[in-house]
Amino acid sequence: MDSRNRSVELGAPTLVRLVLSLAFTVLLLFPGSSWAQESRKLIKKVDPVYPELARKMNMTGSIKVEISITADGGVHDFRLLGGNPVLAAAVEDAVKQWKYASGPAETKKGLEFKF
Repeated sequence: MDSRNRSVELGAPTLVRLVLSLAFTVLLLFPGSSWAQESRKLIKKVDPVYPELARKMNMTGSIKVEISITADGGVHDFRLLGGNPVLAAAVEDAVKQWKYASGPAETKKGLEFKF
């Protein structure tokens, strides 16, 4: 038997335990990631204004976005994940006026709006 070509076969239960252990370790090592963050309380909310163009064209749909919330609670970044750009502009204008409770660090949050 050639010692250079040895392979180790893991049974299904062993592989599952290994994957779960790795996932748990990642959550412990990166507590600041958006997967392990607490929810921040929304203090000031401005609703999006339905755009005149969208009204004339009878546009409907949902807008999915991700925002970055600064440590002091302001909305710093707005990233469109899906939806009509005309409706998304109205969402961006509103969300950038939102204010959240202060936190220890910047956090990210996913949002969905339906028009």
